[in-house]
Amino acid sequence: CKQAPANAFFCNDFDTDPWENAWSLTGTGMGPVTTVFASPPRAMSVTAPARTNGNKFGFIERRLNVGIHAVTLAFDLRIDDSASQDAVDVASMPLHALPFWAANLRYSHQAGGSHEFFFFEYGQPIGSEQALVRFEPLGAVPKLAAFFHVAMTMKTSTTASTVRVEIDGVSHEYSVSAHRYAIDNPGVGVGVSGTDLAGAAFQGYVDNVLVTPAP
Repeated sequence: CKQAPANAFFCNDFDTDPWENAWSLTGTGMGPVTTVFASPPRAMSVTAPARTNGNKFGFIERRLNVGIHAVTLAFDLRIDDSASQDAVDVASMPLHALPFWAANLRYSHQAGGSHEFFFFEYGQPIGSEQALVRFEPLGAVPKLAAFFHVAMTMKTSTTASTVRVEIDGVSHEYSVSAHRYAIDNPGVGVGVSGTDLAGAAFQGYVDNVLVTPAP
């Protein structure tokens, strides 16, 4: 974070205390570690227990508290293999209003052995409409048990909105429905949000979280 740009909204590399640095925490199994990191001396470890009943969370989130219409969430992520079928959201850009909307980066490990990312857009119903649920494949996880770089950029106007997801330099951009929802209280989050399928425990690490205005 010493090299963070001057216009950054905030940065957290988990190297100083309090490690959560004004983020809100949901769930347990989160904390700083000195044995695994993208930049020394620490990263954040996230452990979600195996799901047997209900969703499991290990998520840190921070609201931006202003109506930001162009923002980038970037961070270093490491996923250590979970042993069986699992699906978790490891990053999110939510809009905190009712109805609720979020753009998510979903990690999925199928029992057959594939490790994949998906772009997951979710929006609560507007009026009489049905809920918005959309998945777009992003390809295989670049590597397991090693850090790679992730960036999510959301841009909105009164008539259109896009989300670009970049994973180790490979980017995908989608037109989304964020502009149809209230933009007055956006947030960003990283960790493990809501295991969606029954599966084994999940272990991941996050480092160098940087939130900046999008160009």
